[in-house]
Amino acid sequence: INYSINIDKDINILQELLEVLLKYKNFKPGQVEAISKILNENDSEIVIMPTGSGKSLIYYFISLLQPSPTLIVEPTELLVKDQIRNLKELHNIDDCIGYLKFDNYEINLNHNFIALVL
Repeated sequence: INYSINIDKDINILQELLEVLLKYKNFKPGQVEAISKILNENDSEIVIMPTGSGKSLIYYFISLLQPSPTLIVEPTELLVKDQIRNLKELHNIDDCIGYLKFDNYEINLNHNFIALVL
């Protein structure tokens, strides 16, 4: 779905969605800009931000506004487990699955969030 988000006009709606969907009251610096750019474009985007700046929240938020599953690719099993734990415990999102080894198995696409080690 392509959106037409104007940060100045739509910030209150975005903050309300943030609180309802992910249980946070405010965005961190750079998150709203990244979210609106990604949702407004029909192209791929790269978001480069420091550790702890809220990159995961950006794709959690975007994923919840899109009908298709989100594939989260992590370099280690620990990071996959961490993503699944965060989704379930911090955000009450149970529609996720983690794959810890990539051995020619079929990936179940019937989840909103799919995390795997590649």
